[in-house]
Amino acid sequence: MSAEPLLVSVRVAAQLLGVGRDTAYELVREGRLRAVHVTGRRLLVPRAELAAFVEREINGSRTRP
Repeated sequence: MSAEPLLVSVRVAAQLLGVGRDTAYELVREGRLRAVHVTGRRLLVPRAELAAFVEREINGSRTRP
């Protein structure tokens, strides 16, 4: 079993994507990067969403949730 968490903070997601924190939050606000609210205000991005986001961007598809 992998020791990596299934969900990461928006800050970590930004690092993994190679963008700034503010850009990552903007992508979430726009619905381009999907995230989930956990325990109230905590906003986390599924690791699988990171790869899906990159794939959508490569293909030029900007689908909204």
